[in-house]
Amino acid sequence: MLTHVQFQSIKSLLDVSVELAPFTVLVGPNGCGKSTFLDQLELLCRCTAGPPHNGSDLGEAGDIIADSRVDQLRTTGSRRDMAWRATTSEGAAFAMSVAPPGKPNAHQRCQLVFSAGKQEWRRASGVTPRDAQELVDAALAEHFGWRAQRLRLSPSDVVAPVDVRERTLGATGLGLASVLGRLARNDQDAYAAIQSDLRLVVPHFEKLQIVDVDVPNAQGVAVGGAALQLVFKGAGQVPATSASDGTLLALALLTATHNRELPTLVLMDDIDHGLHLGAQYEIVEAIRRVMVARPELQVICTTHSPVLLDSFKPEEVRVMALDDSGHTLVSKLTDHPSFEKYNKLLQTGELWATTGEDWVRHAHAEK
Repeated sequence: MLTHVQFQSIKSLLDVSVELAPFTVLVGPNGCGKSTFLDQLELLCRCTAGPPHNGSDLGEAGDIIADSRVDQLRTTGSRRDMAWRATTSEGAAFAMSVAPPGKPNAHQRCQLVFSAGKQEWRRASGVTPRDAQELVDAALAEHFGWRAQRLRLSPSDVVAPVDVRERTLGATGLGLASVLGRLARNDQDAYAAIQSDLRLVVPHFEKLQIVDVDVPNAQGVAVGGAALQLVFKGAGQVPATSASDGTLLALALLTATHNRELPTLVLMDDIDHGLHLGAQYEIVEAIRRVMVARPELQVICTTHSPVLLDSFKPEEVRVMALDDSGHTLVSKLTDHPSFEKYNKLLQTGELWATTGEDWVRHAHAEK
């Protein structure tokens, strides 16, 4: 499980260091860097995936650096190395850095460092011998290989019929019908738990149905597919296309957390999106129940809802703001100078709504 991450010279994240809880929620105004933070967590996890697949001497990370054109993410005006760093509850650490263009020995400008216990492995672009690459790959396989499920859910993709062979849940929710169909066949306990939790979020929901349909493959040929139907009290069978956005997004999120075949790190924007006030509380409580059964699960999300924030402990909240130069600042809600006083009087959401984000700028200016 990730316990600490640091991003440097990446878009608005000029120098951001954040401690992470098993369940962490990011709050702050639009444009303050919440989605960028989640995006870079996803990229960091992808870079620990293991051995190279296109021959890069930086392995998977090198391919991602090349494919993503990470220099385009560089903070405007920054001449420091771009950096992605993380540590885990197991004591492992990962760091990736990309030096600015034009640095001497430019062919060595990318470097990865992995450590676990007293052992350390390094890899630098252009200079890492093949046997050293193999050692790093072995270290990655043993200590890293973090996987993240990044969710930017779109109701239209959540309801889309898909090829039954699809095993992954796309970032937008594409593939949900197939993933749920696999659970119905192979993990009925998880399939039942998803429906049980959805009933708490959407009380008139009764059960899911996976129906067989034909869908076109990449060549336009019809293949076996799956589509979702939901059964509601008083309404009977309803195509997923007719369900509310909140119901669909809650279903996709519950699937991402319950399904043991999917990544154990879930990153989601606007966890409250489309949900009634009471349902916001229920979705957080449902995720907490899953985390009891799956202690390896970690969820990092964003919200703009003080009501939903009341479902979180203050120590799980990270408050984000921008400084005068447009760079992201992050503080724990518990670091507010008057936290002890406010915490005795206010719930978590009320505390955030009362204190806002200005104090984060002041706290960082005093450092």
